[in-house]
Amino acid sequence: MGFLINQYQGFSGNAVDMASVATQCAQYLQLPGDLDKINERLVRYYVAEGLVDRPKRIGRDAEYGYLHLLQFLAGRFLVEAGFPMQKVAPYLNGLEEGQLESLVMNKSKPNMAELLVASFKYGDRRKDQLTDVDPIRQIPWVRSSKKTTKSQGNVMYSMECASQSIRDPLSEVGDLIGDRIGDLNQAIKEGLSDIRRTQASALKSTLNDLTNNFSLQLEQMRMEMAHERERWHLHMERQREEQRIMLEQYNILNQEMIQALINEQGKGKENA
Repeated sequence: MGFLINQYQGFSGNAVDMASVATQCAQYLQLPGDLDKINERLVRYYVAEGLVDRPKRIGRDAEYGYLHLLQFLAGRFLVEAGFPMQKVAPYLNGLEEGQLESLVMNKSKPNMAELLVASFKYGDRRKDQLTDVDPIRQIPWVRSSKKTTKSQGNVMYSMECASQSIRDPLSEVGDLIGDRIGDLNQAIKEGLSDIRRTQASALKSTLNDLTNNFSLQLEQMRMEMAHERERWHLHMERQREEQRIMLEQYNILNQEMIQALINEQGKGKENA
């Protein structure tokens, strides 16, 4: 019991904070159930089902405390243990803070008889809290009027209760709509992020393909140029060889012509 008292007796926060702390406590206490399912929506659901008292309203914000934390942990423990939620809610409504601490720490399960007695004895504690309040003292516009009779106050209080019964569901609907909008915005952000990552990956893949193709084409061009240089060198070698052979034949022919002229001149001298 000391764990909860020492660590979280002064807890105060919104539904998100409540879910975070409840997850830590459930893990430490080894309560049954999937810890990933504990979130702010589950907290608000338990409030709507009567397992957890309604939080205090500070403007548009909801503030949960240590008692709400104990009710949430106890309610989740009993629901995960197989007890019907409709019976768990009135049973928890009849427990004080110390009893809730003992239930959570010791994991003590009530029997069905205790749940039935609690459902008849306590019912919905939120309704009981409304009927126990002096109606005249709770209505702002009645406080300032000393001439208001008790019957008038009861009528006005009934009107206030009806108005509150409308505001509370509307507030819950507003919270749920806010959650849905938040989830939708998150989904849109994640979707856009996925699209960006997909586009970036596709662009990177395309650039890699282009780079690889360019490298292959460049290597092919280098090979073709080297082949052409080799062919040119061979052609030049053949040209030089042909020129050398032609020059040698020219020199031989020139020498033969000179020799023939010399021979002709010698024969002319002999005849003379």
